[in-house]
Amino acid sequence: MKLIDDRTGKTHDFRKRKLGEEIVHAVTIVPTGAPAWATDPQELWNRVEACENRKDAQVARDYRVPIPLGLDDKQAGALAEELARFISNALNVPVSLGLHRDADRDVLGEVKPTEKQGYHAHLYFPTRVLLSDSDDLRSPEHGHVEQDERQGEGEDAQPGESGPSTGFGAKLAILSNKRTSAAWVESFNQTWAEACNRHLAEAGRTPVIDHRSYVRQGVSEAPQPKVGQAATAMERKGMQTLRGNLLRSALAVGVAEQRATEITDEAIRASVGVDITARILARRKRFPQQTHPAAIPSPRRPLLATPGVYPRRPIRTSAPPTSLEAHIRAVARPPKNEAESQALERSVKYALYLEEVIKSAIARMDECLALRKQVERAQSTENDLLFRLDVSRADRVRALRKLRSIEARQAFRIRLIRSGLPLQDPRHVHAEDVSRLTDNVRVDEAGLLSLRRQAKGALRRLQRSEYVLQQERAKLKEAAQALLNSSRPSFEQALNFLPTHSAALVRDVMEMDAPEPTPSSGESTNDGQGSGSDGQAGGATAGRAMRERSTWVSRAAGVPPPTPAEHLRRFPRL
Repeated sequence: MKLIDDRTGKTHDFRKRKLGEEIVHAVTIVPTGAPAWATDPQELWNRVEACENRKDAQVARDYRVPIPLGLDDKQAGALAEELARFISNALNVPVSLGLHRDADRDVLGEVKPTEKQGYHAHLYFPTRVLLSDSDDLRSPEHGHVEQDERQGEGEDAQPGESGPSTGFGAKLAILSNKRTSAAWVESFNQTWAEACNRHLAEAGRTPVIDHRSYVRQGVSEAPQPKVGQAATAMERKGMQTLRGNLLRSALAVGVAEQRATEITDEAIRASVGVDITARILARRKRFPQQTHPAAIPSPRRPLLATPGVYPRRPIRTSAPPTSLEAHIRAVARPPKNEAESQALERSVKYALYLEEVIKSAIARMDECLALRKQVERAQSTENDLLFRLDVSRADRVRALRKLRSIEARQAFRIRLIRSGLPLQDPRHVHAEDVSRLTDNVRVDEAGLLSLRRQAKGALRRLQRSEYVLQQERAKLKEAAQALLNSSRPSFEQALNFLPTHSAALVRDVMEMDAPEPTPSSGESTNDGQGSGSDGQAGGATAGRAMRERSTWVSRAAGVPPPTPAEHLRRFPRL
């Protein structure tokens, strides 16, 4: 689409799009009874521009609507046209629709698979109702505010040249009035969700769209942090940002939680299988003639639901185990019966679950630490702004005093200047200083208010992250207690194998003393129980990031985190 602005003669070419983000479909939807020129984008938007006289007038609104994955070009275009027609009929406005293909990279700069690259639609419509051919103004079905009420709220009923000459009438007060805009947005969101689910069902997909928030749905999950347009552009160029790192931490936590859930479900299914297997073995002992040799599986190693017991010798090697599962199997004695085999497998599963929960908790602590640093940086920047604001205010007061002093001393000369005599104004230099310092004060005040809003947002995110961290600590305590109840030696061996900060975290949540170290003979043993060079001595020489994480672990374990109200007391008001 290429449009020419009649006011300036400038050409706007919307056809030049980046490869992979091209415009798939473009059309203009008009309400019933609209004039013929309303379907021509060139004449339509020049008429819209001619309606407004104010330089800060809002000419149009742009709704960026996501299209669910799983729809092709034709299906996505039909869905976008349905939403555009809903807006056109509800508000009696023409809607210019542009269906775009999503970028080929996500917000973190990673290349999207083909099935993950969808569409989004831009619904662009004016802020004035469209007049019919008979110049009759049809009200939107949601109603609009009368002229006197619009003028009382700052709305121009018909400013400039709006009317039959341009084809547009009064402003849409439904969009600018808080009492009516909320109901309109809710209605449009609900229509969007219903239309998406209907088109997904027609395409053979599962309808999964819900326009309600997690709170309204009763879902306990926390939404992912928003990255924003500027940070997304930096991430796609290969530059890491704070918001991008927060999203990476949230994704890592989600993956760890999903893995922990899978391990838990597998352990539950395996525990159910143990009872069934025990009954089968008991029946086979009672009726040996009904047992067929081919019906008994022969796995390579004993599992939790294995019908038979296959004792084995531990693998002895000079190299230390590389995983927690291998470490526990290496240090454990070989099972001699079915009960010991099941106990060993149960301990391994609990240990793996504990390891996954530890990863999730550490990722959440890293997120809390990053948010806490962000709050501290905001506080430091605010102190600098407050100091600079005080200096600017003091300079402005001194400049005002000088200006008033000159006005008092040169009162007669100033009266002559006001009468029209071409004399040099003695106030000129000092008046410019006052104006410049006043602008500096306003800029610093605006920056301070913006910084405080950002700090409050960071504090709210920190509060949510610390709340989730407490839940992670509760999960970690349950996992550690389950492993301890299953096998205390396995629990102690797991603590010895885990990194220093992970073991410290487990001890903190369990509120117990560290187990005494296993005496060493001075030589590295083959069973993995000697001191040797198992990597634990390196915990004393960890880097600065590890010390910060350990400090945060002890703080989270011993002292409750400060509340947002305590943080906000550090931000004085202007």
